[in-house]
Amino acid sequence: MFAIRDSGWIEKIIEDYGDYVFRLCYMYMKNRSDAEDIYQETFLKLYDCGKTFNDEEHCKAWLLKVAANKCRNALRFSLFHAHVELDEQLSSPPQADSDHGLMAYVLKLPAKYRDVIYLYYYEGYPTLKIAELLNTSDAAVRTRLKRGREMLRNEVSFDEE
Repeated sequence: MFAIRDSGWIEKIIEDYGDYVFRLCYMYMKNRSDAEDIYQETFLKLYDCGKTFNDEEHCKAWLLKVAANKCRNALRFSLFHAHVELDEQLSSPPQADSDHGLMAYVLKLPAKYRDVIYLYYYEGYPTLKIAELLNTSDAAVRTRLKRGREMLRNEVSFDEE
């Protein structure tokens, strides 16, 4: 069991996983202030729920799933606009990928492709874990990865001409 109620537990979890949660929120919300709101809500939920985890990876997966759900809910219920223009450079998220151009294309993908591309390439999750996080099958995740890559290839080659 991964005990989270030790002295300073919330600070350690924020230190360990805060960047992951923020980048995921930023990917969905596409602006810093909305991403920060969801980021705070995610860690408040952790603090209030009293959840215990099997290990640190379980904690990280739970945080990312809660953050993704909160982002989807915010977008679904029109609390934020789904197509808000980026109000900052893509370098704003902590430790963002150095290939800012590619990330801009990833952010433009439909959510079902963007989610799997992000979790697979930027967070390093295997397809089985992504399927678990998104409540879908491994085959669906692999199909979305393939189609998402094709969409990216078409966008990038179109802009280079």
